[in-house]
Amino acid sequence: MMKNKGTKKLFIIFFLELLLLMLFQTTALAMSSKAEKVITPSNLKEWEDGATVMKKVSGKEENFQVEVTADTTGLEENYYTVYIYDDTKRNIKAYDGIRFSFNNESDVELKINLTLSINSKLSVMMTDASFAILEDSDQENIKVLSTTYGTLSIPAHFNGTVCIPFSQLYNEEGEQVSLGTIQSWGITTIMSEDQLNAYTIGNIAFLEGSVAAMKDSLYLIAMSGDNEIALPEAGSVLKQYQASVFDLEGNEVDSKVSFFLKDKLEGASVTEDGKLEIQSSCAISEITLYAKTNESVNAGEVVIALKQDNQETQTMGVPKVEAVNKITSTAYTNLIKSVIWFRIFCVMIVILIATIFIDWFSEAGANYLIMKKRLYKILSEQEEEEEP
Repeated sequence: MMKNKGTKKLFIIFFLELLLLMLFQTTALAMSSKAEKVITPSNLKEWEDGATVMKKVSGKEENFQVEVTADTTGLEENYYTVYIYDDTKRNIKAYDGIRFSFNNESDVELKINLTLSINSKLSVMMTDASFAILEDSDQENIKVLSTTYGTLSIPAHFNGTVCIPFSQLYNEEGEQVSLGTIQSWGITTIMSEDQLNAYTIGNIAFLEGSVAAMKDSLYLIAMSGDNEIALPEAGSVLKQYQASVFDLEGNEVDSKVSFFLKDKLEGASVTEDGKLEIQSSCAISEITLYAKTNESVNAGEVVIALKQDNQETQTMGVPKVEAVNKITSTAYTNLIKSVIWFRIFCVMIVILIATIFIDWFSEAGANYLIMKKRLYKILSEQEEEEEP
């Protein structure tokens, strides 16, 4: 009997532990790797082309961080570069990516790039064909973002982890290069004039087997379609969106994509195949459209601005039934008026041209008679002079 009570007690404890584990466990999203080597930059330097840069370095390995402040206040209208780099020779042949924490403390998005210098003549970096992975510090949101104009946009106040596969780095000719020993690596930040930006980089690690570990759950979902929609005066407007899917090696994947809106929005809806409908009564200024595959833990997104009273797009709207007569009658009346005025204008042009030609022919005839009389007179005088 005592044995049964002990077994029952152990079973209850085990069940409670399992329940607590299920309730309080945190699910790490797919940013992972087979192995990683956390590093401490030992020869950290900076380069800038006009900005005032201050950096503060502290900690080692997982606790390493460099706090950067870059100021372009008072500079001429232009773009300025801040390059923080580790001038240390390293062999990275065994690795296929890099990850680091990034805290953007600025009120604006920061545009960054990763550069690996192989030697004085050869470097690789992210181009417009590249993408990277961003994961919030709370692991609730993960994105695969493509670069634009050669830079990766880090949202304002983003605090999380950035992961860049080495397969997304290219040389100046847009070619991939086998990576072995590198002379240095660094992170470039692009700023415009009159900005004061602060950001922190830390917990840096080279990754081994990261692409293989994340390949089946993370994809770049590149969406295409209008990023600005003008609403009609009545009815609704329809727009079609598409999406292409690429794995972490840049290969296109044949996978079905489903479109969705995260929140229920009054006056906006989308079908799974990407047909977005916006009613003229929609009061918001922008919406975010998402798309994902059944296999991906992340989603692609596009932010769409909604504009009011754009006459060009009103003709593309789908009017409500009760508004059809009003719209068509007004359009028909305006069309008739335009045709009448156009005809009057054409008649006036024809009359003007005819008057010009008649006047020209009259003057030409009169001039011809005068010249003819003068010619006869000259010939007569010449004949009289020739007679003996």
